[in-house]
Amino acid sequence: MKQSIQITCLLALILSFCTATLAQRQTNDNRRLQEIGRKLEHTGRELLRIIDTYSQQVTRNPNDAAAFNNRAAAYFERGDYRQAIMDYSNAIRLYNTSQHSHMARMHYKRGLCYYILGEYASAEKDFSSAIQYRPDAADSYYFRGKIRKIIYRNLPSARGDLNMVLRKSSTPTVQGAFAKLLLGQREQGINDARRIMNAIPRVQRDNYALMSYNYAGLLALSGQTQESLKYLQQALDYGYDDYQWLIRDINFLNLRYNRDFTYLLQRYGLKYMGTGEVEPGEPNEPYDRPYTQNQDRPRGYPTNTSNINGTALRFTDGNGNKMLESGEMGYISFRLTNDGSAKASQVQVLLIGEENADGLKYTKTTNLGDFYPGESRTIRLSVQGTSQMPNGDARFEVRVVDRNGNDAEPMTIDIPLDSYKPPILEVVDHHFASEMGGRMRPGVPATLKIAVQNLGQGVAEGVLLDFELGQEVFTAGADKFDLGDIQPGENRVVDLEFFTSRKYAKEDVVIKALIRDAKKTYSQRQTFIVKVNQELEVRDRVIINASPISVKPDPNKIELNSDVDTDLPRTGNRNPDAIAVVIGNRDYLNTDVPPVDYALQDAAAMKKYLEESYGFDPNNIIFMTNATQADFNGTFGTKGDHKARLFNLVKENQSDVFVFYSGHGAPDLESEEAYFVPVDCDPSLVRFNGYAINTFYENLSKIPYKSLTVVIDACFSGTSANGTLIPRASLVRIKSKPTSILTDPKAVVFTSTTGTQIASWYPDEAHGLFTYYFLKGLQGEANTDRDRELTLSEMRNYLNDKVPYEARRMNNRVQTPEYFGTDGATILDY
Repeated sequence: MKQSIQITCLLALILSFCTATLAQRQTNDNRRLQEIGRKLEHTGRELLRIIDTYSQQVTRNPNDAAAFNNRAAAYFERGDYRQAIMDYSNAIRLYNTSQHSHMARMHYKRGLCYYILGEYASAEKDFSSAIQYRPDAADSYYFRGKIRKIIYRNLPSARGDLNMVLRKSSTPTVQGAFAKLLLGQREQGINDARRIMNAIPRVQRDNYALMSYNYAGLLALSGQTQESLKYLQQALDYGYDDYQWLIRDINFLNLRYNRDFTYLLQRYGLKYMGTGEVEPGEPNEPYDRPYTQNQDRPRGYPTNTSNINGTALRFTDGNGNKMLESGEMGYISFRLTNDGSAKASQVQVLLIGEENADGLKYTKTTNLGDFYPGESRTIRLSVQGTSQMPNGDARFEVRVVDRNGNDAEPMTIDIPLDSYKPPILEVVDHHFASEMGGRMRPGVPATLKIAVQNLGQGVAEGVLLDFELGQEVFTAGADKFDLGDIQPGENRVVDLEFFTSRKYAKEDVVIKALIRDAKKTYSQRQTFIVKVNQELEVRDRVIINASPISVKPDPNKIELNSDVDTDLPRTGNRNPDAIAVVIGNRDYLNTDVPPVDYALQDAAAMKKYLEESYGFDPNNIIFMTNATQADFNGTFGTKGDHKARLFNLVKENQSDVFVFYSGHGAPDLESEEAYFVPVDCDPSLVRFNGYAINTFYENLSKIPYKSLTVVIDACFSGTSANGTLIPRASLVRIKSKPTSILTDPKAVVFTSTTGTQIASWYPDEAHGLFTYYFLKGLQGEANTDRDRELTLSEMRNYLNDKVPYEARRMNNRVQTPEYFGTDGATILDY
């Protein structure tokens, strides 16, 4: 009896301890969830503020690609991936495709949205586009390789992508660890990931949580379930809170029916959604049985009907106009839930075209596999329009069946169709031009510039333009051009460079052009004639005019350049001893550093003004695009040694010196001093591989110039219109040491911002905002008294009137330029 009482007491003590432990754990869980909730609520409010800001910009200017891109990034961070996809799609449509870094980044981010939502076909397509724009994009190779290996189970097609990830990394990386695992190098991949995680101090909670999460996913893929759950719990304990990613992460597909995994997520109020949405597979024949509802259902077998209703069924299309157009991909989606108590086996979705479905492409049968009790998925079926589809509405019936006859209630949906409309391609304008103008002469190169516009309602796919030249007329480059797809209202401008033989004796030069599309639905021939001795335009100043049409977009004209690129002041100045340095840094080697979209245009325009308006000899202009640290050192010198290339070119007291820079600047977070950011610089280590602004000014002050003008369109806060250069860093107040150059009466300095402000861009004019108005001022807008001299005070007053206002109007931000020099200093003589 005594022993029985002792055992009872011991069991009671154990039960009490377990109850207390569970209660404490529940309390800790609740406290952690409350903390995460407060953090997410704060972040959510900030993201809503950002979204509202860019929504106002989009409303004011529906063609503002940067605003769409920035709003998409905010939607992405908020977890609203559908809206992010729509905004990224608009940004991709509006951005210039020659901006490769931007296009790659947007396709990659949209691909991530599709990836998170489980729409792997669309994700793979976007990752492929990102790779085309940036073949060095390791992230895109990584995610495309994972889709091909894990989702499509196609190792041969994935192997090239995964090996590319390994080739682009000289040291172990997380992506490299996953790549090794997926390539069959299981132990190497796990060991690499373990070493990376062990190298992260636990006090760095965010980094340690993220790495624990990645390690858990790696272990899950390798089949080590309990170890995976251990590190997933560790990640959550350390604050991992990207729940939108977690509940859809394909790394955990093997755990989707594991009770411990389900319980762990339930403690955080989460439910695993697996692949999110099911993409149609290859067509399969439906089950060979009558499709009668609930026929011969076994007693107690579950039904798949509880969440299938009219509100759950919907149609979405690519451009959001709720109509399916020729060539457009649309989707029928609905929510499917098994509310029964047993598994539904080998579930299929049958998409049956009832009316007007001829001419549409769709998968008739989609296999979903087994459907477990309580499981819920969003099902997504693709429907593509073709040129053969009719007008009106297409009606589809959607049936969900399983092997045992436990079918869902049939659903019907009507899809509005917008039948095929042909494109109409025309040459809407053309000019004969040359590099420097002058007359058309035998043997001298000339250019035929033409604008091809789609004036029809349909997309012109794969447009080709071929030129045919007569005898003794030759091309100086290509005579065949692939113009790609041209949307209604869009245009393409093409330059055909040609010349005749020196003995050309005819009065006219005749050039014929053939425009056609890949489908051979449209073609047009046109002849262009230029007379020998005819006056030619200056090539860089030609403006091509297109026709307004009634479909979007609705251009009034195609402008090859901004107005500041085409209307340069004719001054007659000649300054053969003047020396200039012009730098445009757009494309940075560090993929974390966003590009400076219009830096190259800024630099090219400034060079043109120096040559044509200031009278600089082109041979005396050091023109650099995407300059490295070695370029800065070799041009301006190093700290303590100023005798570099610029110093060697200057004639003592005879050379006017002009320096222009458009690109990134950044602060050293410790000293708070400002630095130029060369394209090979890591902004987090800018004092080691940047170029100090103080060294720049100090070395310039030692050059024996006649006069000095410095124009800098950059901010030195570590942020830009495209995002931050230094992740997870707060803004600092920039310090610059006093330098004699800022008080030298022979020197004038213009900078685009003050302190920690951001230098804005002017997308409509394809320039930095400050550079645009500086050039506009040089055109004469700043010369208010209309005399023959533009002074510092006039330019300062003009820029102070334009730049701060436009920065507020376009971006809701403060931008105040800075100036150094005497008011009467001459900026430009007319």
